[in-house]
Amino acid sequence: MVRIRLKRTGTRNLPCYRVVVVDQRATRDGKTIEEIGFYDPRRDEERLSLERYDYWIARGAQPSGTAADLARRVRDPKAEAERAKKVEANKPAAPEKDTEKKTETEESGAESAPESGEKTTEADTGASEEEKGNDAKDTKKD
Repeated sequence: MVRIRLKRTGTRNLPCYRVVVVDQRATRDGKTIEEIGFYDPRRDEERLSLERYDYWIARGAQPSGTAADLARRVRDPKAEAERAKKVEANKPAAPEKDTEKKTETEESGAESAPESGEKTTEADTGASEEEKGNDAKDTKKD
């Protein structure tokens, strides 16, 4: 059976693809019957010979999912652009950061934790006199 699929070209981390007609038993980058297009995902460059694509489809070739999507985008780029806009419009908005909570805590006079280089005094910790005394007794026992 004959398939229409992508053959990877390009270097590591910089992929480009050729749209090829190939026997389904061949490896991904193996021997091809015919090259009918090109796809560069980094530049959104898509070229496809629709005449040859339709010829091979009429002869029973099965396109891969990506090859079929590519053919659809090349046939009608305006419809694809409209579809992309609809998808973007239906995406949920990114949640906003809680800036209001920060301003409320700053206004209420809440103190922030001391930075790693600062020393904390007993007055900063808010420990009562009794607790301070108990801490002193605990350290003597150890």
